[in-house]
Amino acid sequence: RTFVVVDPAPFPTPTATTPPREAARQLAEALARAFAAQDADAVARLMPECWIGGAYAIDGTVPGQGGLNRSVFLFTQALRERFARGDLTVTVDPTLQVQVDRGEERFFVRSEWKEPDRTIRIDLFLEQRVDRWLWSGTVHHYRSADVTSGCVPFRSPWVSGSGSC
Repeated sequence: RTFVVVDPAPFPTPTATTPPREAARQLAEALARAFAAQDADAVARLMPECWIGGAYAIDGTVPGQGGLNRSVFLFTQALRERFARGDLTVTVDPTLQVQVDRGEERFFVRSEWKEPDRTIRIDLFLEQRVDRWLWSGTVHHYRSADVTSGCVPFRSPWVSGSGSC
């Protein structure tokens, strides 16, 4: 007797979500466009608000220690300055790469950072943060000959100043 017939209410329509691989592909294409336009502010809009992480590989091996975290504000400011000086060109290949880490797919794209005296390959890692996909981390690729006295040659915009180490 305590049960009462209730008229069924409409269920809310679920919010459409973009599959992870497609969302990462869209971010990769946006990054490629922003870097091709040398638009540091457009690049920053595709990054987390606070910082971006960076690791390095030497001859293809990530040592598992070291690396850096860079303020997005300082990174954007330095990237804008480098683009204005014309001494940095970044080319992003928007072809999505997949790395399986502990059973989880991690997405990244390859990029080349050309300076007057060198070209560095940097993998740009893409991940979902809450409700949007962002460029959140990097792996900088160096040869052992590039690393002298334990010094990893990160440069602006990844570090402050113009020095290599």
